[in-house]
Amino acid sequence: MQLASIPLTFLAFTLSQQRSYTSYGSELSQAPASLVLKELLSDDPSHFAVRLWLQRQILMQDEMRQRQVAMQIAWSREFIKYFGSFFGLTAIGLTLGAMKRRAPVFLFPIVPLSFILAYQFDLAYGTLMIRMKDEAENIIDTERSLLDMPKGVPTFESIEKARRARSIFFSQI
Repeated sequence: MQLASIPLTFLAFTLSQQRSYTSYGSELSQAPASLVLKELLSDDPSHFAVRLWLQRQILMQDEMRQRQVAMQIAWSREFIKYFGSFFGLTAIGLTLGAMKRRAPVFLFPIVPLSFILAYQFDLAYGTLMIRMKDEAENIIDTERSLLDMPKGVPTFESIEKARRARSIFFSQI
């Protein structure tokens, strides 16, 4: 869990109730993020509310991720029904056309359509999701730099700067 995803006002209020960071100044954003997180996630019972809030946020995000994956699988299973019917009717029609005209060229569209059908079937009922998960874990473990966001993780200051720029823009309209 990164500090950027924790509302700073909540953290500032929690910290002001317990301890003051006079050595880091009055602003919470001036304190090193690792120190703030270490302090908040310590076994100190006074930080129970923050720890509970962080745990709930993590669980909520995981629940939303699971629902999105379930929707993707459900979509694939529904798509396979329609595409399978289309593929079956097309294959029968093209085969009959090839036999009637004695031209095997009519069978060529079946090849790319069969690849699409195989991919969708593997996604809906096969092991494609497991292989994709394994590959994602491999990327996280070995190619971490590919996951970095352009210009780094947004900071409170960059978000506030963008918000102010937009509020000036909208006030001029």
